Amino acid sequence: TVLATGFAAVGLVPTAATARPLGSSVTATEGARGSTHARATRARAALDDAKALFARHRGGVAHPAHGRDATMVLRDLARQAHDLPTLTLRRQARAVLARPTDGTGPSDDGNDGIAAPDYGAATTYRLCGVHVCVHWVQTGEHRTDPLDEDGNGYPDQVDRTLRVMEHVYDVEVTGLGYRAPLSDAAAPENGGSDQLDVYLADIGPQWLYGYCTSDDPQLTSVRSTYAYCVLDNDYSAAQFGTRHTPTQNLEVTAAHEFFHAVQYAYNWNRADWLMEGTAAWMEDEVYDRINDNRQYLVESPLTYPDVPLTSFDYGAWIFWRFLSEWSGPGRSDDVTVVRGVWQRAATVSSMEALRRTLGSRRTSVTAAFRAFGTWSRSPRHYFREGRGYPAATTGKVFVLSAAHPGTGAWVTQLNHLSRDFIRFRPGSSLAGDSRLQVRVDMADTARGSVARVVVIGTDGSLRVHPFRLDRHGNATHRYPFRGSTVADVDLDLGNAGTSSRNDGEVTMFSARAVR
Repeated sequence: TVLATGFAAVGLVPTAATARPLGSSVTATEGARGSTHARATRARAALDDAKALFARHRGGVAHPAHGRDATMVLRDLARQAHDLPTLTLRRQARAVLARPTDGTGPSDDGNDGIAAPDYGAATTYRLCGVHVCVHWVQTGEHRTDPLDEDGNGYPDQVDRTLRVMEHVYDVEVTGLGYRAPLSDAAAPENGGSDQLDVYLADIGPQWLYGYCTSDDPQLTSVRSTYAYCVLDNDYSAAQFGTRHTPTQNLEVTAAHEFFHAVQYAYNWNRADWLMEGTAAWMEDEVYDRINDNRQYLVESPLTYPDVPLTSFDYGAWIFWRFLSEWSGPGRSDDVTVVRGVWQRAATVSSMEALRRTLGSRRTSVTAAFRAFGTWSRSPRHYFREGRGYPAATTGKVFVLSAAHPGTGAWVTQLNHLSRDFIRFRPGSSLAGDSRLQVRVDMADTARGSVARVVVIGTDGSLRVHPFRLDRHGNATHRYPFRGSTVADVDLDLGNAGTSSRNDGEVTMFSARAVR
């Protein structure tokens, strides 16, 4: 594509490294290493991030959108801890990654009073089900309320946590067919059995709902490993607010964090947009009526369509929601498509796993990304629960009139797996038989250029029109634009390229009302 002169700039998108929503992350390429100094710098940053998770009291009410999920922060530290340049720093990392029962307290870990939950000298108790063991203490900072209303000898919160975790196991592993979390029988500290260990601690003051991580000393030499989890010991309204009940907060957190333990059984070192996105997606699969994951849509491809899909973590769940609904027959979901991605992600990168999964279904990332644009621009027309989702934002709106029937020439710039929505609206002064002529000049289609047009009727109806590009990414097409029947015409310009090498693709467009 040759950049023509006289084009105005609209919606120029900086690279994802400088323009990304709060709470999202841009991580190094899976498996990337670099120089010794660079590795040490990244490791120090990972340790600082992990220590910051456990600052004693942040104040206010816990909210996941305050930052990245603790599971991913601790995963990054575990991945890079061996690159820390001093023994003191490596000891600090081990203290942050340690289970609450290992006895490493804030006074002896060199972290200046900032440490992961630690039971200290308190006696630890446990209650085990078929697949999960719950651990708690009755004294100290992380004590669990001993209230035992059913009189079975165990605190109600312990009973509740075990019941929820066993239910989550039954849905995700038995029902949906995912791998079970791996046994930790060989771990230096395994909680007394090979079952998944869940520790209760007062983590609300740190704005944490829960997390799962691993203390496997061989972590960096294996793809899959065991995990342990930490959940809050009460999910009290004082710490977590009243948007959901304490039990509902426990339920969605358990569904989300348990799925991280499942992911570790496949490959603990995959990209955040896959790990966090599918964990947030899983919340809906296990507890469909709570809808806690809708809060993540404020930082998602719906609110930031011009940011690469792979730059999101929590908010990426809407893509996996789309993929499971789009792949299903009729109005049914196909939850196996996400499982297929994870099965392949055990041995290949996150994006390659997606590519191969869609290829096995005789479709492609390009086709899925093209359709995702239509769904995200009008979620209530496509998603099963779309009335509760915000519509993807529009980059620019043009109102065409008899005096100003054309837009002139404009240029926008698209990064990989991002898009720009342009809206054209017929003014009241246009002739009744007008049509909209749209011209685009994009990068070659081999680079990932895709386009669609959706005509929105005055009655609220949608009609999707393919915008066929030649191999050089160029095309001119006409669409209905009669004001009596057409409310708006949306042009969806996308870059379905899957790598940052596809960033900065220049796209030119213009539109004109014609007779």
